[in-house]
Amino acid sequence: MTYTKRIVKLAGFATVLFISTAAAAQNKNAESTKLDFKAGQKFQTESTVKSTTSMEMMGQQMDIKADVTVVRQLEIKDKKDKVYNVASTITRMATVMDMMGQNINYDSDKKEDSASDMGKLLKEKINVPTALEMGENGKIIPGKKETAPAAEEAGNMAAMMKSMGVGDDDAILTDDMFITAPKNLKAGDVWNDSIIVEGQKTYRDYTVKSIQGNEAVVTIGGKVLTDKKMENQGMEMNLVMESKITGDLTVDAATGVIKQRTMTVDGSGNIEMMGQQVPMTTKVETTSVTKNL
Repeated sequence: MTYTKRIVKLAGFATVLFISTAAAAQNKNAESTKLDFKAGQKFQTESTVKSTTSMEMMGQQMDIKADVTVVRQLEIKDKKDKVYNVASTITRMATVMDMMGQNINYDSDKKEDSASDMGKLLKEKINVPTALEMGENGKIIPGKKETAPAAEEAGNMAAMMKSMGVGDDDAILTDDMFITAPKNLKAGDVWNDSIIVEGQKTYRDYTVKSIQGNEAVVTIGGKVLTDKKMENQGMEMNLVMESKITGDLTVDAATGVIKQRTMTVDGSGNIEMMGQQVPMTTKVETTSVTKNL
């Protein structure tokens, strides 16, 4: 694989850092509400992600573009000692991606797409429930997962899917479906949280724009600071970026369900490798709608 192709592939993988984060957020404010669900409750979230990553190499600009739609269902199985046992299932995924002249089109609803490379990779993920444990704060409790070692190409494709916005189950649940805000919300209330993982720090601020009945409109702002090493086929690169977060949430304050979420993450920085720097910008626009089933 050429130097340029490696740079482009790792840039695609890096986009996931600006779409979702998998660690539990640390709320720095007053006591928050707790999710209170019953066994048998079901939710469905449809998320669309549009991302563009641009790089400048040898005087030329290269773009990686992706449009992804994911429909995911979540069922509350039961609750024991403040822990929910849930089943998360991706019921549909559609992808259109242009990466350095390589076009990828996939729709799980199309039978003919099941024979494609993407279809073969995802056949064990579409309509296959994943058992997870979730706390009353809506965050997934980390646990061990037994998975077979992935072949390099399968691993690369999985990373590519993440770069297009198909985050892990915990990120989907945390950011798309649920939120635990401070109690007794009213217009003008503010709170914040932070997410600290290796190589990345995320800071988010929330402000209640308006509230009518149990429905609150909340603006979100913040930043993501990234300084992370990545490796592909023995080649190590370092991603250094700063990104701005903006968006709005429509929240059912009584249940903590995010009925609608729009968010934009705009980032700029460099990929550093072998003493060289490649300027990179990325823009990720996400919209999700959650409903009870």
